Amino acid sequence: MLLPIAGILPLMLVPVGVPVKLMAIVKDGQLCWAAVAMGASSLYETFAAVAAKKPVDGSGVYLLLICFLMLPAMVLAAAGSVFSTPLPTTPPATIWAWCAYYKAFVGSCVLCALTAFGYTILHSIVA
Repeated sequence: MLLPIAGILPLMLVPVGVPVKLMAIVKDGQLCWAAVAMGASSLYETFAAVAAKKPVDGSGVYLLLICFLMLPAMVLAAAGSVFSTPLPTTPPATIWAWCAYYKAFVGSCVLCALTAFGYTILHSIVA
């Protein structure tokens, strides 16, 4: 999930002529793509367990929940690329103002954390 951020850090060491801002990488909901990937991996792992005759208790409910997490993640990731949030010249004054300004980022963090939690639970059940 954090690989794009780690990938941009070396660019901060090289003079590229434009200031590199870490928030520019994730501000528009790009973490949702990681949530979609984890959701797809969860779906695959569930179907693979069922195909191997290792039924997962409540797999239908689990699949429904993962799909309900993946749908808003896909919408937020796609909408973030169309409706970009400009970087402010001065940072918002409070944490609440910051969260309100970067709502796509905050939403992507929540969706990514929920999907990662769901994947962890599924992996511990199937493994």
